Amino acid sequence: MSKKDELLSIIKAESYSRFILKGFFVRYGDIYYPIKVCLLAIKDKEAMTRYFDYGDFLFVEDGLSIEQTIKITQNLGEAFECDFSSYSVRIPRGFFRALEEDQNKIIQEHQGYVALHDIERQLLKEKRSYPKSNYRQWPTEVYIFYFDHQNEINLVRSRLRDRPFPFKKELPVFPDYYEALESWFGKELRYLRGGQLIFYIPRYQARISEITFAKDMFIISLEEGSCPKREIAIKYFISYENLPNDFGDLDFDKKIRVFLKDKVIKFYIVLFNAKSELPIDYRNYNFGDMYNKDLDIEYDEENIEHWLAEGENESLEYKLSIDKENREEFIESICAFLNTRGGRIILGVDDKANVKGLDKEELDKYRVRIPDLVRQWIEPKTELHIKTSEARGKKLIIVSVQKGENPPYNYKDHGVFVRANATDRIATREELLQLQSQKNTQHLFNRRYYFHY
Repeated sequence: MSKKDELLSIIKAESYSRFILKGFFVRYGDIYYPIKVCLLAIKDKEAMTRYFDYGDFLFVEDGLSIEQTIKITQNLGEAFECDFSSYSVRIPRGFFRALEEDQNKIIQEHQGYVALHDIERQLLKEKRSYPKSNYRQWPTEVYIFYFDHQNEINLVRSRLRDRPFPFKKELPVFPDYYEALESWFGKELRYLRGGQLIFYIPRYQARISEITFAKDMFIISLEEGSCPKREIAIKYFISYENLPNDFGDLDFDKKIRVFLKDKVIKFYIVLFNAKSELPIDYRNYNFGDMYNKDLDIEYDEENIEHWLAEGENESLEYKLSIDKENREEFIESICAFLNTRGGRIILGVDDKANVKGLDKEELDKYRVRIPDLVRQWIEPKTELHIKTSEARGKKLIIVSVQKGENPPYNYKDHGVFVRANATDRIATREELLQLQSQKNTQHLFNRRYYFHY
């Protein structure tokens, strides 16, 4: 079965109510040509309709019926015309392809084909990626239709080069069309090149909505969908540092607790259909991922008391606040942890481990300000895990920093910092060379990429 036939069979078989179309089009003559288009299958009946018409550039978000989507999909392959939101659109000829298809074969069959780059491939393989949508956490199949590079799409793309983005007084203003695309689709889709139509097909059977890593357990939150609860089976695998591996079965419930026996190296859990034995949803965490934002971390008072008794060290820093006087020190610590072994910053505690706490205004302010400071001052881009906790009756913020995967990390206009005992300092020349060599090694193995938004 071809990718096109496979996609059509899913659209017809599943009980979707409609598709949301979100696209960017460029006018050539009297016809609009698609540069990037996403189609998301939904079960809700309501869908937003809006469009930004800049003349030559058109942004469209509209709902398509299942019949309209099937008709468009059936015609894909040869060039054809259709209407989106009363605009005439010409879909160029092209082809469906799988992410893992042999590249040499495609190059021979489709002249001008450009291979996926690593980040693009990783993003499309991530089964939860749909821009700016509440549906993105459902397990999703992705189908990609590429417009053939040897057709009129190249003429349309030529209109984008070296042109200022048009201005309309009633519409948002953008410095160029790249910024407009990022604003419309979301930051993660800037990694996907133009000239393609992407189908996102969520399978609303069941899902793992959240996993919390507590002191001695994983708490798994599940959500039912179209698959009956009695047909859902759950299995898990845990790799421990000092004990034999643990694996077993779980009963479906809204909240499941898996108690831990030792320090965890890896945790894997999968939901699957007991009849067909096909996977529905899964999570796979290595210990190094524990600071990742898609895994919630729950700290109890015993954890925090242990860190307060430890004192500041290579992986632990206390900060009373983030004001103008110590903001630079806070960013230096973030940079140093990224370049060394990772670590935690406890906000609301002074240098002598006295718990002063944070009031509600400070809690709300810092949860917004910390990510902003990191985006503004740390390069390359990175993500932190920020958690509100409590100790001795006082509220605290714990900022967990994972060792960075793309070193060296630089504090803009200040330098590259590393952690030495309980202090942050500028890296030496030898340390810079070592960090650069780590980056090269990680690039060779293409370890993984994170996309959060």
